[in-house]
Amino acid sequence: MNLQYFTLGKENNVIGITSSVMSEGKTFCSSNLAVSMAHSGRKTILIDADMRRPRVASAFKLKNDKGLSNYLIGTCSMDEITNVTVTKGLDVITSGPIPPNPLDLVGLPKMDQLIDSLKLKYDIIIIDSPPIGPVSEYIILMKYTNANICVVRSNYTNRNHLEKINKLYDDKKIKNLSVLLNDARVSVNGYSYSYG
Repeated sequence: MNLQYFTLGKENNVIGITSSVMSEGKTFCSSNLAVSMAHSGRKTILIDADMRRPRVASAFKLKNDKGLSNYLIGTCSMDEITNVTVTKGLDVITSGPIPPNPLDLVGLPKMDQLIDSLKLKYDIIIIDSPPIGPVSEYIILMKYTNANICVVRSNYTNRNHLEKINKLYDDKKIKNLSVLLNDARVSVNGYSYSYG
């Protein structure tokens, strides 16, 4: 997937990654994309905006005692929630403690302030978002993104689960949409290889 086509002419690229339901591998894909972007020389930050089922902290072996939820309610600054990783050029904002109202939190003006501040420091902002099927935070977060990736998992994702995303695309409520197939298996000379 060449994201340069989707982010052409943008000074700061904000990439949103979602899925239709849980367990399709969006955090795996978000984390690997963030590492790849940093390796390419672009200063990158990954935000875990899935405050219902956060996974980014464990993927990077970070504590999750303070993060996005703390920032949005005003108990932590941006610097306090930004984690430097072992990958040069890659920082991470974990979700923080799971709040009772994640949908309300991402709609606060503090989210706008965070994204605007991060644009001053980073070339790439990747937002690991909740699945778009059962919850609606991604609809709010899309106002920040100029590229959107929906992760689907081979032999797992139900075709019916994609109906909401198809409708958003058909209604022109989501733009620059790519679908990423995770855990695809191909057979070469009798051997099975797994990707994702």
